[in-house]
Amino acid sequence: MFLLCSDAKATALKRQLEECSRRVIEEEQGVHDDCTEELFQLLEFVNARRF
Repeated sequence: MFLLCSDAKATALKRQLEECSRRVIEEEQGVHDDCTEELFQLLEFVNARRF
């Protein structure tokens, strides 16, 4: 999936997912997220690029 990360949009989406994951792992104040939205955005982008 991350083979497309040379693409600027894929890189930005991957960065968003990583930032969300970092916040969840570090349990920042009031963060109650599971990063589902960020994951689906990246997966949808990668899937669209496959076809």
